[in-house]
Amino acid sequence: MKGRRQKRGTEMADVQPNEGTRNPKTLNTVWHGAFAFVLQGEGIEVLTPKGSEHSHYAGTWEIGGLHKLADGARYVLRGVRKAAPEAHFDPKYNIIVEGPLAADVAESVQSSWKLPLPKEIFTLQRVTMQEADFSGRIPGDIDIPREFGAVQVLTFDLDGSAPSVEGLPEWVPETREIVNLHVFAEETNRWNTRSVLRHPTEEFQNLLRLTQVGKKTDLDFDYTPGEIPLVEPSTHVPEGLRRRELVCLAANGLLNKDDPEAMAVGSNVDTGGTMGHPCVSIVVKGGGVAT
Repeated sequence: MKGRRQKRGTEMADVQPNEGTRNPKTLNTVWHGAFAFVLQGEGIEVLTPKGSEHSHYAGTWEIGGLHKLADGARYVLRGVRKAAPEAHFDPKYNIIVEGPLAADVAESVQSSWKLPLPKEIFTLQRVTMQEADFSGRIPGDIDIPREFGAVQVLTFDLDGSAPSVEGLPEWVPETREIVNLHVFAEETNRWNTRSVLRHPTEEFQNLLRLTQVGKKTDLDFDYTPGEIPLVEPSTHVPEGLRRRELVCLAANGLLNKDDPEAMAVGSNVDTGGTMGHPCVSIVVKGGGVAT
């Protein structure tokens, strides 16, 4: 195996959730995998592309706590306070697309989420990229960093009541001061060399197709065969999250046993040492629909 390899780094202490409370104060929404975070004036719309090889789940970090997301569904986060427009996706760790969504974006979306502006944004489990990984011209309205995040955490203050998700009635938050909602757009298959090299590049194209830029560019990227992209260990985990809650569907063991996709997932929850599929998210500015 040549070139870049998975980086284990030093072991981080697991950040434990705080003591139970009847009145949670903070919500971490934890986004695993490939999403388009569309920045809008009053909030953020999160889109997952249709036609990908991803599985889509949301819920709590407990056995049986994840629920499959319906095709075409629109989920709305309730019970959280809209923050001032100060939190941002760091351009050092996020692919930023300037410009509108594609005119036919509704036909290309598996499901979507409506969020108010968050209090904080954390980009975790970062994956390295190189200029040589790309082919085609990089348009001026796409800013691509040297690293991108495989997990995004958007944190909200609560308005005094338990948070809820319209369209996801089975989600019951933990009884803690800080609660977590996990949303997955990932493969359920175990990590393997072929998948980790091929799969992220295909999902990158699916995300770009959601934007007008993606309709007019020949930009593509493909990891060099035999080179495994580095996953940088997250040096800071937001309060209320445990490090094991950053692992992918293939390693978390949380799917219902009667779900056919659970057959691809191990029964034990990984502690956070296993490399996940490094699927890229993009951030879309000026997220109106192209006319």
